[in-house]
Amino acid sequence: MHSLLTSVIGLGALIHTTSPDRCAEAIAARYTNVNWSVKTIRADVTFDGRMDELRWGTTDTSFVLALIDCAGGVPGRSSRQDFQRLCGSLAFTVTLESPKWYLDDVHDGCPAKSADSDCIGALRDSRQIQTQMRRFPRARAIRIGPLGCDGVHLVWNTAMDEFMWWTY
Repeated sequence: MHSLLTSVIGLGALIHTTSPDRCAEAIAARYTNVNWSVKTIRADVTFDGRMDELRWGTTDTSFVLALIDCAGGVPGRSSRQDFQRLCGSLAFTVTLESPKWYLDDVHDGCPAKSADSDCIGALRDSRQIQTQMRRFPRARAIRIGPLGCDGVHLVWNTAMDEFMWWTY
């Protein structure tokens, strides 16, 4: 079994270390091949003003991050992201961060009037995220990865209804 560390940063986030609640149990029931951590994080990570629940664990070959809509403590839709080893490890930390990191990265790498197709898409996504950040200023992005390694940054794309992620 891999040891999993966690820390939480950000307004509006709660970390649960007690027995799993209905939403955490629903994640485990939906994705049965994962060795789940007992810890969960609740925060708005989907830019809708409602609390989502994050739970993480490992399989033999990957780190798994699961998200479930947990409005009112009632399990709703869910999604799962699998990540292979980063920096040779599956002992990841899960932290919340400002989605502004994504915006800064896009604007540092893409001129405002770029003709590059990747930049056109990234700039479109960043405008959409800026709009969502104004509507839901307490929403957060996610960073996962081993200690001492930059890891993966995830931010919810409401137009695509899924996480976008990037590494440095």
